[in-house]
Amino acid sequence: MIKIVLGKIMESLVALTMISVALLGSPGPVPIALAGAGASFGVRKGIPFLIGILFGLSFVVIASVAGITALISKSEIIANTLFIFSISYLGYVAWKIANSPINSTTEKTRIPTGRDGFILNLTNPKAYAAITAILSSFSLSIEPLSLALVTTGGVILAVALFVDTFWLIAGSALSPLFSNARFGRPLRILFALTMIIVVAFSVWSTMS
Repeated sequence: MIKIVLGKIMESLVALTMISVALLGSPGPVPIALAGAGASFGVRKGIPFLIGILFGLSFVVIASVAGITALISKSEIIANTLFIFSISYLGYVAWKIANSPINSTTEKTRIPTGRDGFILNLTNPKAYAAITAILSSFSLSIEPLSLALVTTGGVILAVALFVDTFWLIAGSALSPLFSNARFGRPLRILFALTMIIVVAFSVWSTMS
């Protein structure tokens, strides 16, 4: 009996991990921003941005579990206000990447900070959609319910740490091109435009 229960728990954990990787690791505002930060400034200088993003996701998970996002969605004024703010801030981060200096050592103030990362995920429509989809689709066979929710949140954050770190490192592999005087600026603008397009698609998918 115990083996059957443990087997069901392991199966649900594997399924939860796979869907979390698919939803959180797919190209979106955060992965594109992390890749852009890694390419423009390197992994080490992008770590505060990564940490802020993870803290922002933690807030999204807590808000989703607590039902705060559902309450917000019922208020059209609050929902529209947050929507406008989120799009504006995501646009600001895209602008920050596009206008980052070719030689990142000359203007450290333009490096995305932990606060930028926190607000980025806090206002990221894809994050709320992904977490809501995960929580509504998977129910771990763990009692009590509070432990199941905490475990689910822990798995989501562990997956986010892995995939977000991957995007930051993957972006840093493009650092030589981003430091090139000829290709650096066009590539930064391309990353920023890609981020804006992905944001628009995420918003359209959420609203449709």
